[in-house]
Amino acid sequence: MEIILVRHGFSIGNLNHTLSGWTDVALTEQGIEELYKFKSTKEYDETALYFSSDLKRAYDTARILFPDKTIQKRKEFREINFGIYENKNPLQLNFREFFQRWFKGDKIEDGENYFEFMDRIVESFYDLNQEVKSLGHNSYTLISHSGVIRGILSHLEDASPRDFFEYDAPNGLGYKLELEEKNSKYIIREIEKI
Repeated sequence: MEIILVRHGFSIGNLNHTLSGWTDVALTEQGIEELYKFKSTKEYDETALYFSSDLKRAYDTARILFPDKTIQKRKEFREINFGIYENKNPLQLNFREFFQRWFKGDKIEDGENYFEFMDRIVESFYDLNQEVKSLGHNSYTLISHSGVIRGILSHLEDASPRDFFEYDAPNGLGYKLELEEKNSKYIIREIEKI
């Protein structure tokens, strides 16, 4: 199975250095310009199906990069739900301390901890793979968020929480994965940065 994972373009949340999470922030003008540049200079392989998070920064990215494709919105591929910490920036919240607690499983009021997030992403990833296969296809593109991409790669490589941020996920770019299914689990045969 071939899967293309792409992070949304540079957003208002990225500009303001906030934990946007489930907040529906828009792309910036800079982000839109970068996406058009990437579209003409980067190679995004064509796939059978196209999906995106239902948040506009991801969906709008999909519409710019793949204007002639039908994009199916999927709420389950939203970013981490930061709950009461949504839209906080480093002046309001010590990110290092926050994520140390988050990776240990500390509960976030009105949000999700690391284990809840990973359960959502991994289950949704497997469900989507089964859906795509049941439709007779073996490839798709998913436009989502850095946390989602890192979560999927962490799962596929059986990485520990401390490796979560080791996966690079620049705005508008991502990964091309070739996966093989063994014993009801997917493993990476090839991985290439876009």
